[in-house]
Amino acid sequence: MPPYSALYDAGSLSSDDTVLVLGATGTVGLIAALVAKSAGAQMLGLARDSQKNRDLLNQAGIRAIFDDGGGSVTSQLKEAAPQGITLVIDSLWGSYPDDLPAY
Repeated sequence: MPPYSALYDAGSLSSDDTVLVLGATGTVGLIAALVAKSAGAQMLGLARDSQKNRDLLNQAGIRAIFDDGGGSVTSQLKEAAPQGITLVIDSLWGSYPDDLPAY
């Protein structure tokens, strides 16, 4: 299972981690969120903002939902996780990873 391998094998996931899932409402994103949640990690998600996505991510235990309808997400990340993000699961392959080094 790729999310499990990414979180545990590559990321050494622990309950001390703050995990950001890009594409959090897709299959890979939801699996990653549930795996990280089961480890006790803090979850943050990036998905298009809609009530359906909010409900889905809330049920999955993802703490924050970001509207990816354009613009930088850096300020939203700083607000939701002032302590920083330790692991990122990217299933989008978009421009969002470009914003993360600034954070």
